Amino acid sequence: MTTTQHNWSYVSGLVSAQWERLMAAHEIMGLLDIPDEEERRGRLRASLLFDGGPPEGDPSDAVEAAFAAFVERIALASPNAAIADLFTAAADWQEFRAFAKSKMLEGDSSVKDARGQETGPARFEAVWQDRAEDPRMTPFVDAAASIQADCPADGDRAGWIDLATDAHEAAALGRTAARLGGQDLARWIRTWAVLRAGVGFVRARQAGWEIGPILEIWQRVGFDDPALADVAKGSQDDWPAAFDKLGLPTAHAVLSGDSKDAVVRLAVAVDKRLSELASAADGIPFGPERVFAFLWRLRNEAINLRLTLAAAQYGMPAARVEAELR
Repeated sequence: MTTTQHNWSYVSGLVSAQWERLMAAHEIMGLLDIPDEEERRGRLRASLLFDGGPPEGDPSDAVEAAFAAFVERIALASPNAAIADLFTAAADWQEFRAFAKSKMLEGDSSVKDARGQETGPARFEAVWQDRAEDPRMTPFVDAAASIQADCPADGDRAGWIDLATDAHEAAALGRTAARLGGQDLARWIRTWAVLRAGVGFVRARQAGWEIGPILEIWQRVGFDDPALADVAKGSQDDWPAAFDKLGLPTAHAVLSGDSKDAVVRLAVAVDKRLSELASAADGIPFGPERVFAFLWRLRNEAINLRLTLAAAQYGMPAARVEAELR
């Protein structure tokens, strides 16, 4: 056992003991067959996310908070709490996106969340002015500098900010994975990140963008994969082979259907690909890979629960739900 594996042995054992509690996709789909909302709420006790009892209010709204709280508990038991960042930093980056758009598009740093409450300005104002003292904010400082220097004067500037920020978020995730000490984990995260970049490029290409400048940002932060350039600059016919080279062997089948839904199918396939990569953790009894794989599966469970609960509430067809399950 390596030093890194030894350091992770306790929390690896902790998640292994809970592995069998993870809900299978067919169990989650079964929630659609329960017409009574209170009974569906009660069935949530089967999930690790609600082992303390079903949530109050709309259960689909409670899933995200329950997952974040679970991740934080696992992080506190880990030798490096940064493992939580691989799952929770997305919320910080989403808040940063909103802040950056308010600065670039409206000149107003007052960003509001879904409840209409102000959030973020004080936190990111120093980042925007390149005077943040907390080293953990460095990735946001880099993203802010890139956006201010390169954001185009016209076109879909909000979409451009999203894609540019995606690059810096991906680079930050890669650095976090490397610090955790698992070579396999770092490889999984990079594959996932570059495939997600490809999905973003497909979306932009379908919208008629010229995304050469966005590709340059991804290349500057370390994603210089030639196949990613093929997605950005090649024809639609080049995309299956390009995604295959990036690490998605099912790309030909995924992209062979209706082009209108290609982005949705790709996004689901990319998440499934990381699930396949992380399944190698079954042969790694100790280490950050095993902890990540467990949390990744729980993350997929959370996504599936939110989708299924919303579908049950609003009458979404079961076939559509099944197609989008992780």
